[in-house]
Formats: sequence, structure tokens, C-alpha cells
Amino acid sequence: MFIAAAAVSDYQPVSFQTKKIKKDGDSMSITLKAAPDILAGVTAGKQRPFCVGFAAETDDVEANALAKMKNKDLDMIFANQVGPGLGFEVPVNSLTAYWPGGKKHFAIQDKLILARKLVDLIAGRLAGQAN
Repeated sequence: MFIAAAAVSDYQPVSFQTKKIKKDGDSMSITLKAAPDILAGVTAGKQRPFCVGFAAETDDVEANALAKMKNKDLDMIFANQVGPGLGFEVPVNSLTAYWPGGKKHFAIQDKLILARKLVDLIAGRLAGQAN
């Protein structure tokens, strides 16, 4: 099983400096490029494990999550709305789990309790897949 709770980084610098960059002016620009997609690499493998992803979205949560699940060939994805007071920096969260042919919503609750429920749901999906 492979659970990708977050991207390590979506973007990375095009070039790296070996020395300190000295201040020169009031602003600076850094050119970024897409970073390697670790989750997509895992799902593309010959002996791929059961793969779970997460989608923290600011809008169109369901559509974006389903597209990500399809594009990355995931077995399951957990999606939640993020914004002020939602998702990050708060002790509670709500989300929806999606898998081919199904979904389950989890109402707002303590993140630790929610995490345990997600593990139970993943275990149930794995058990169902083995039958």
C-alpha cells in the first residue's frame, strides 16, 4: 500500500546556487519547473501497490479529486476543501473519500479521529479487493 498524504513539492527551482545569493535590488524572481510526481511514478510501476492520494482543493473539490484519481490511476482519494479555517492550521476537518464506483463523506470532526476512520476505510477497501 502507498499513501501519498501530500506532494513533496509541486514545483522546484530550474537552477540551484551553490553560494549565497547576495541582495541586489528590491525584488528577485525565481523560475520554477514542475517537480517529479512521486505518486504518478508509483502508480505507473509494474508491481504497483494499492495507491491512495489526497486532494486539498480551494474549489470544485469533487471534480478535481475525481480527475486526479483518474489521471494518476489511484485506487482511492480523500478530498477536502481548504481555505480560511478549513483544512490547515485547525484541529478538525471534513472530507470525502472516492474510489471507483463509490464515495463516503466524513463530517467535520477531530483530525485524529478522522485519520483512524480513514485507515479503517482503506483496510475495508483492501479486504474487499482481495475477495
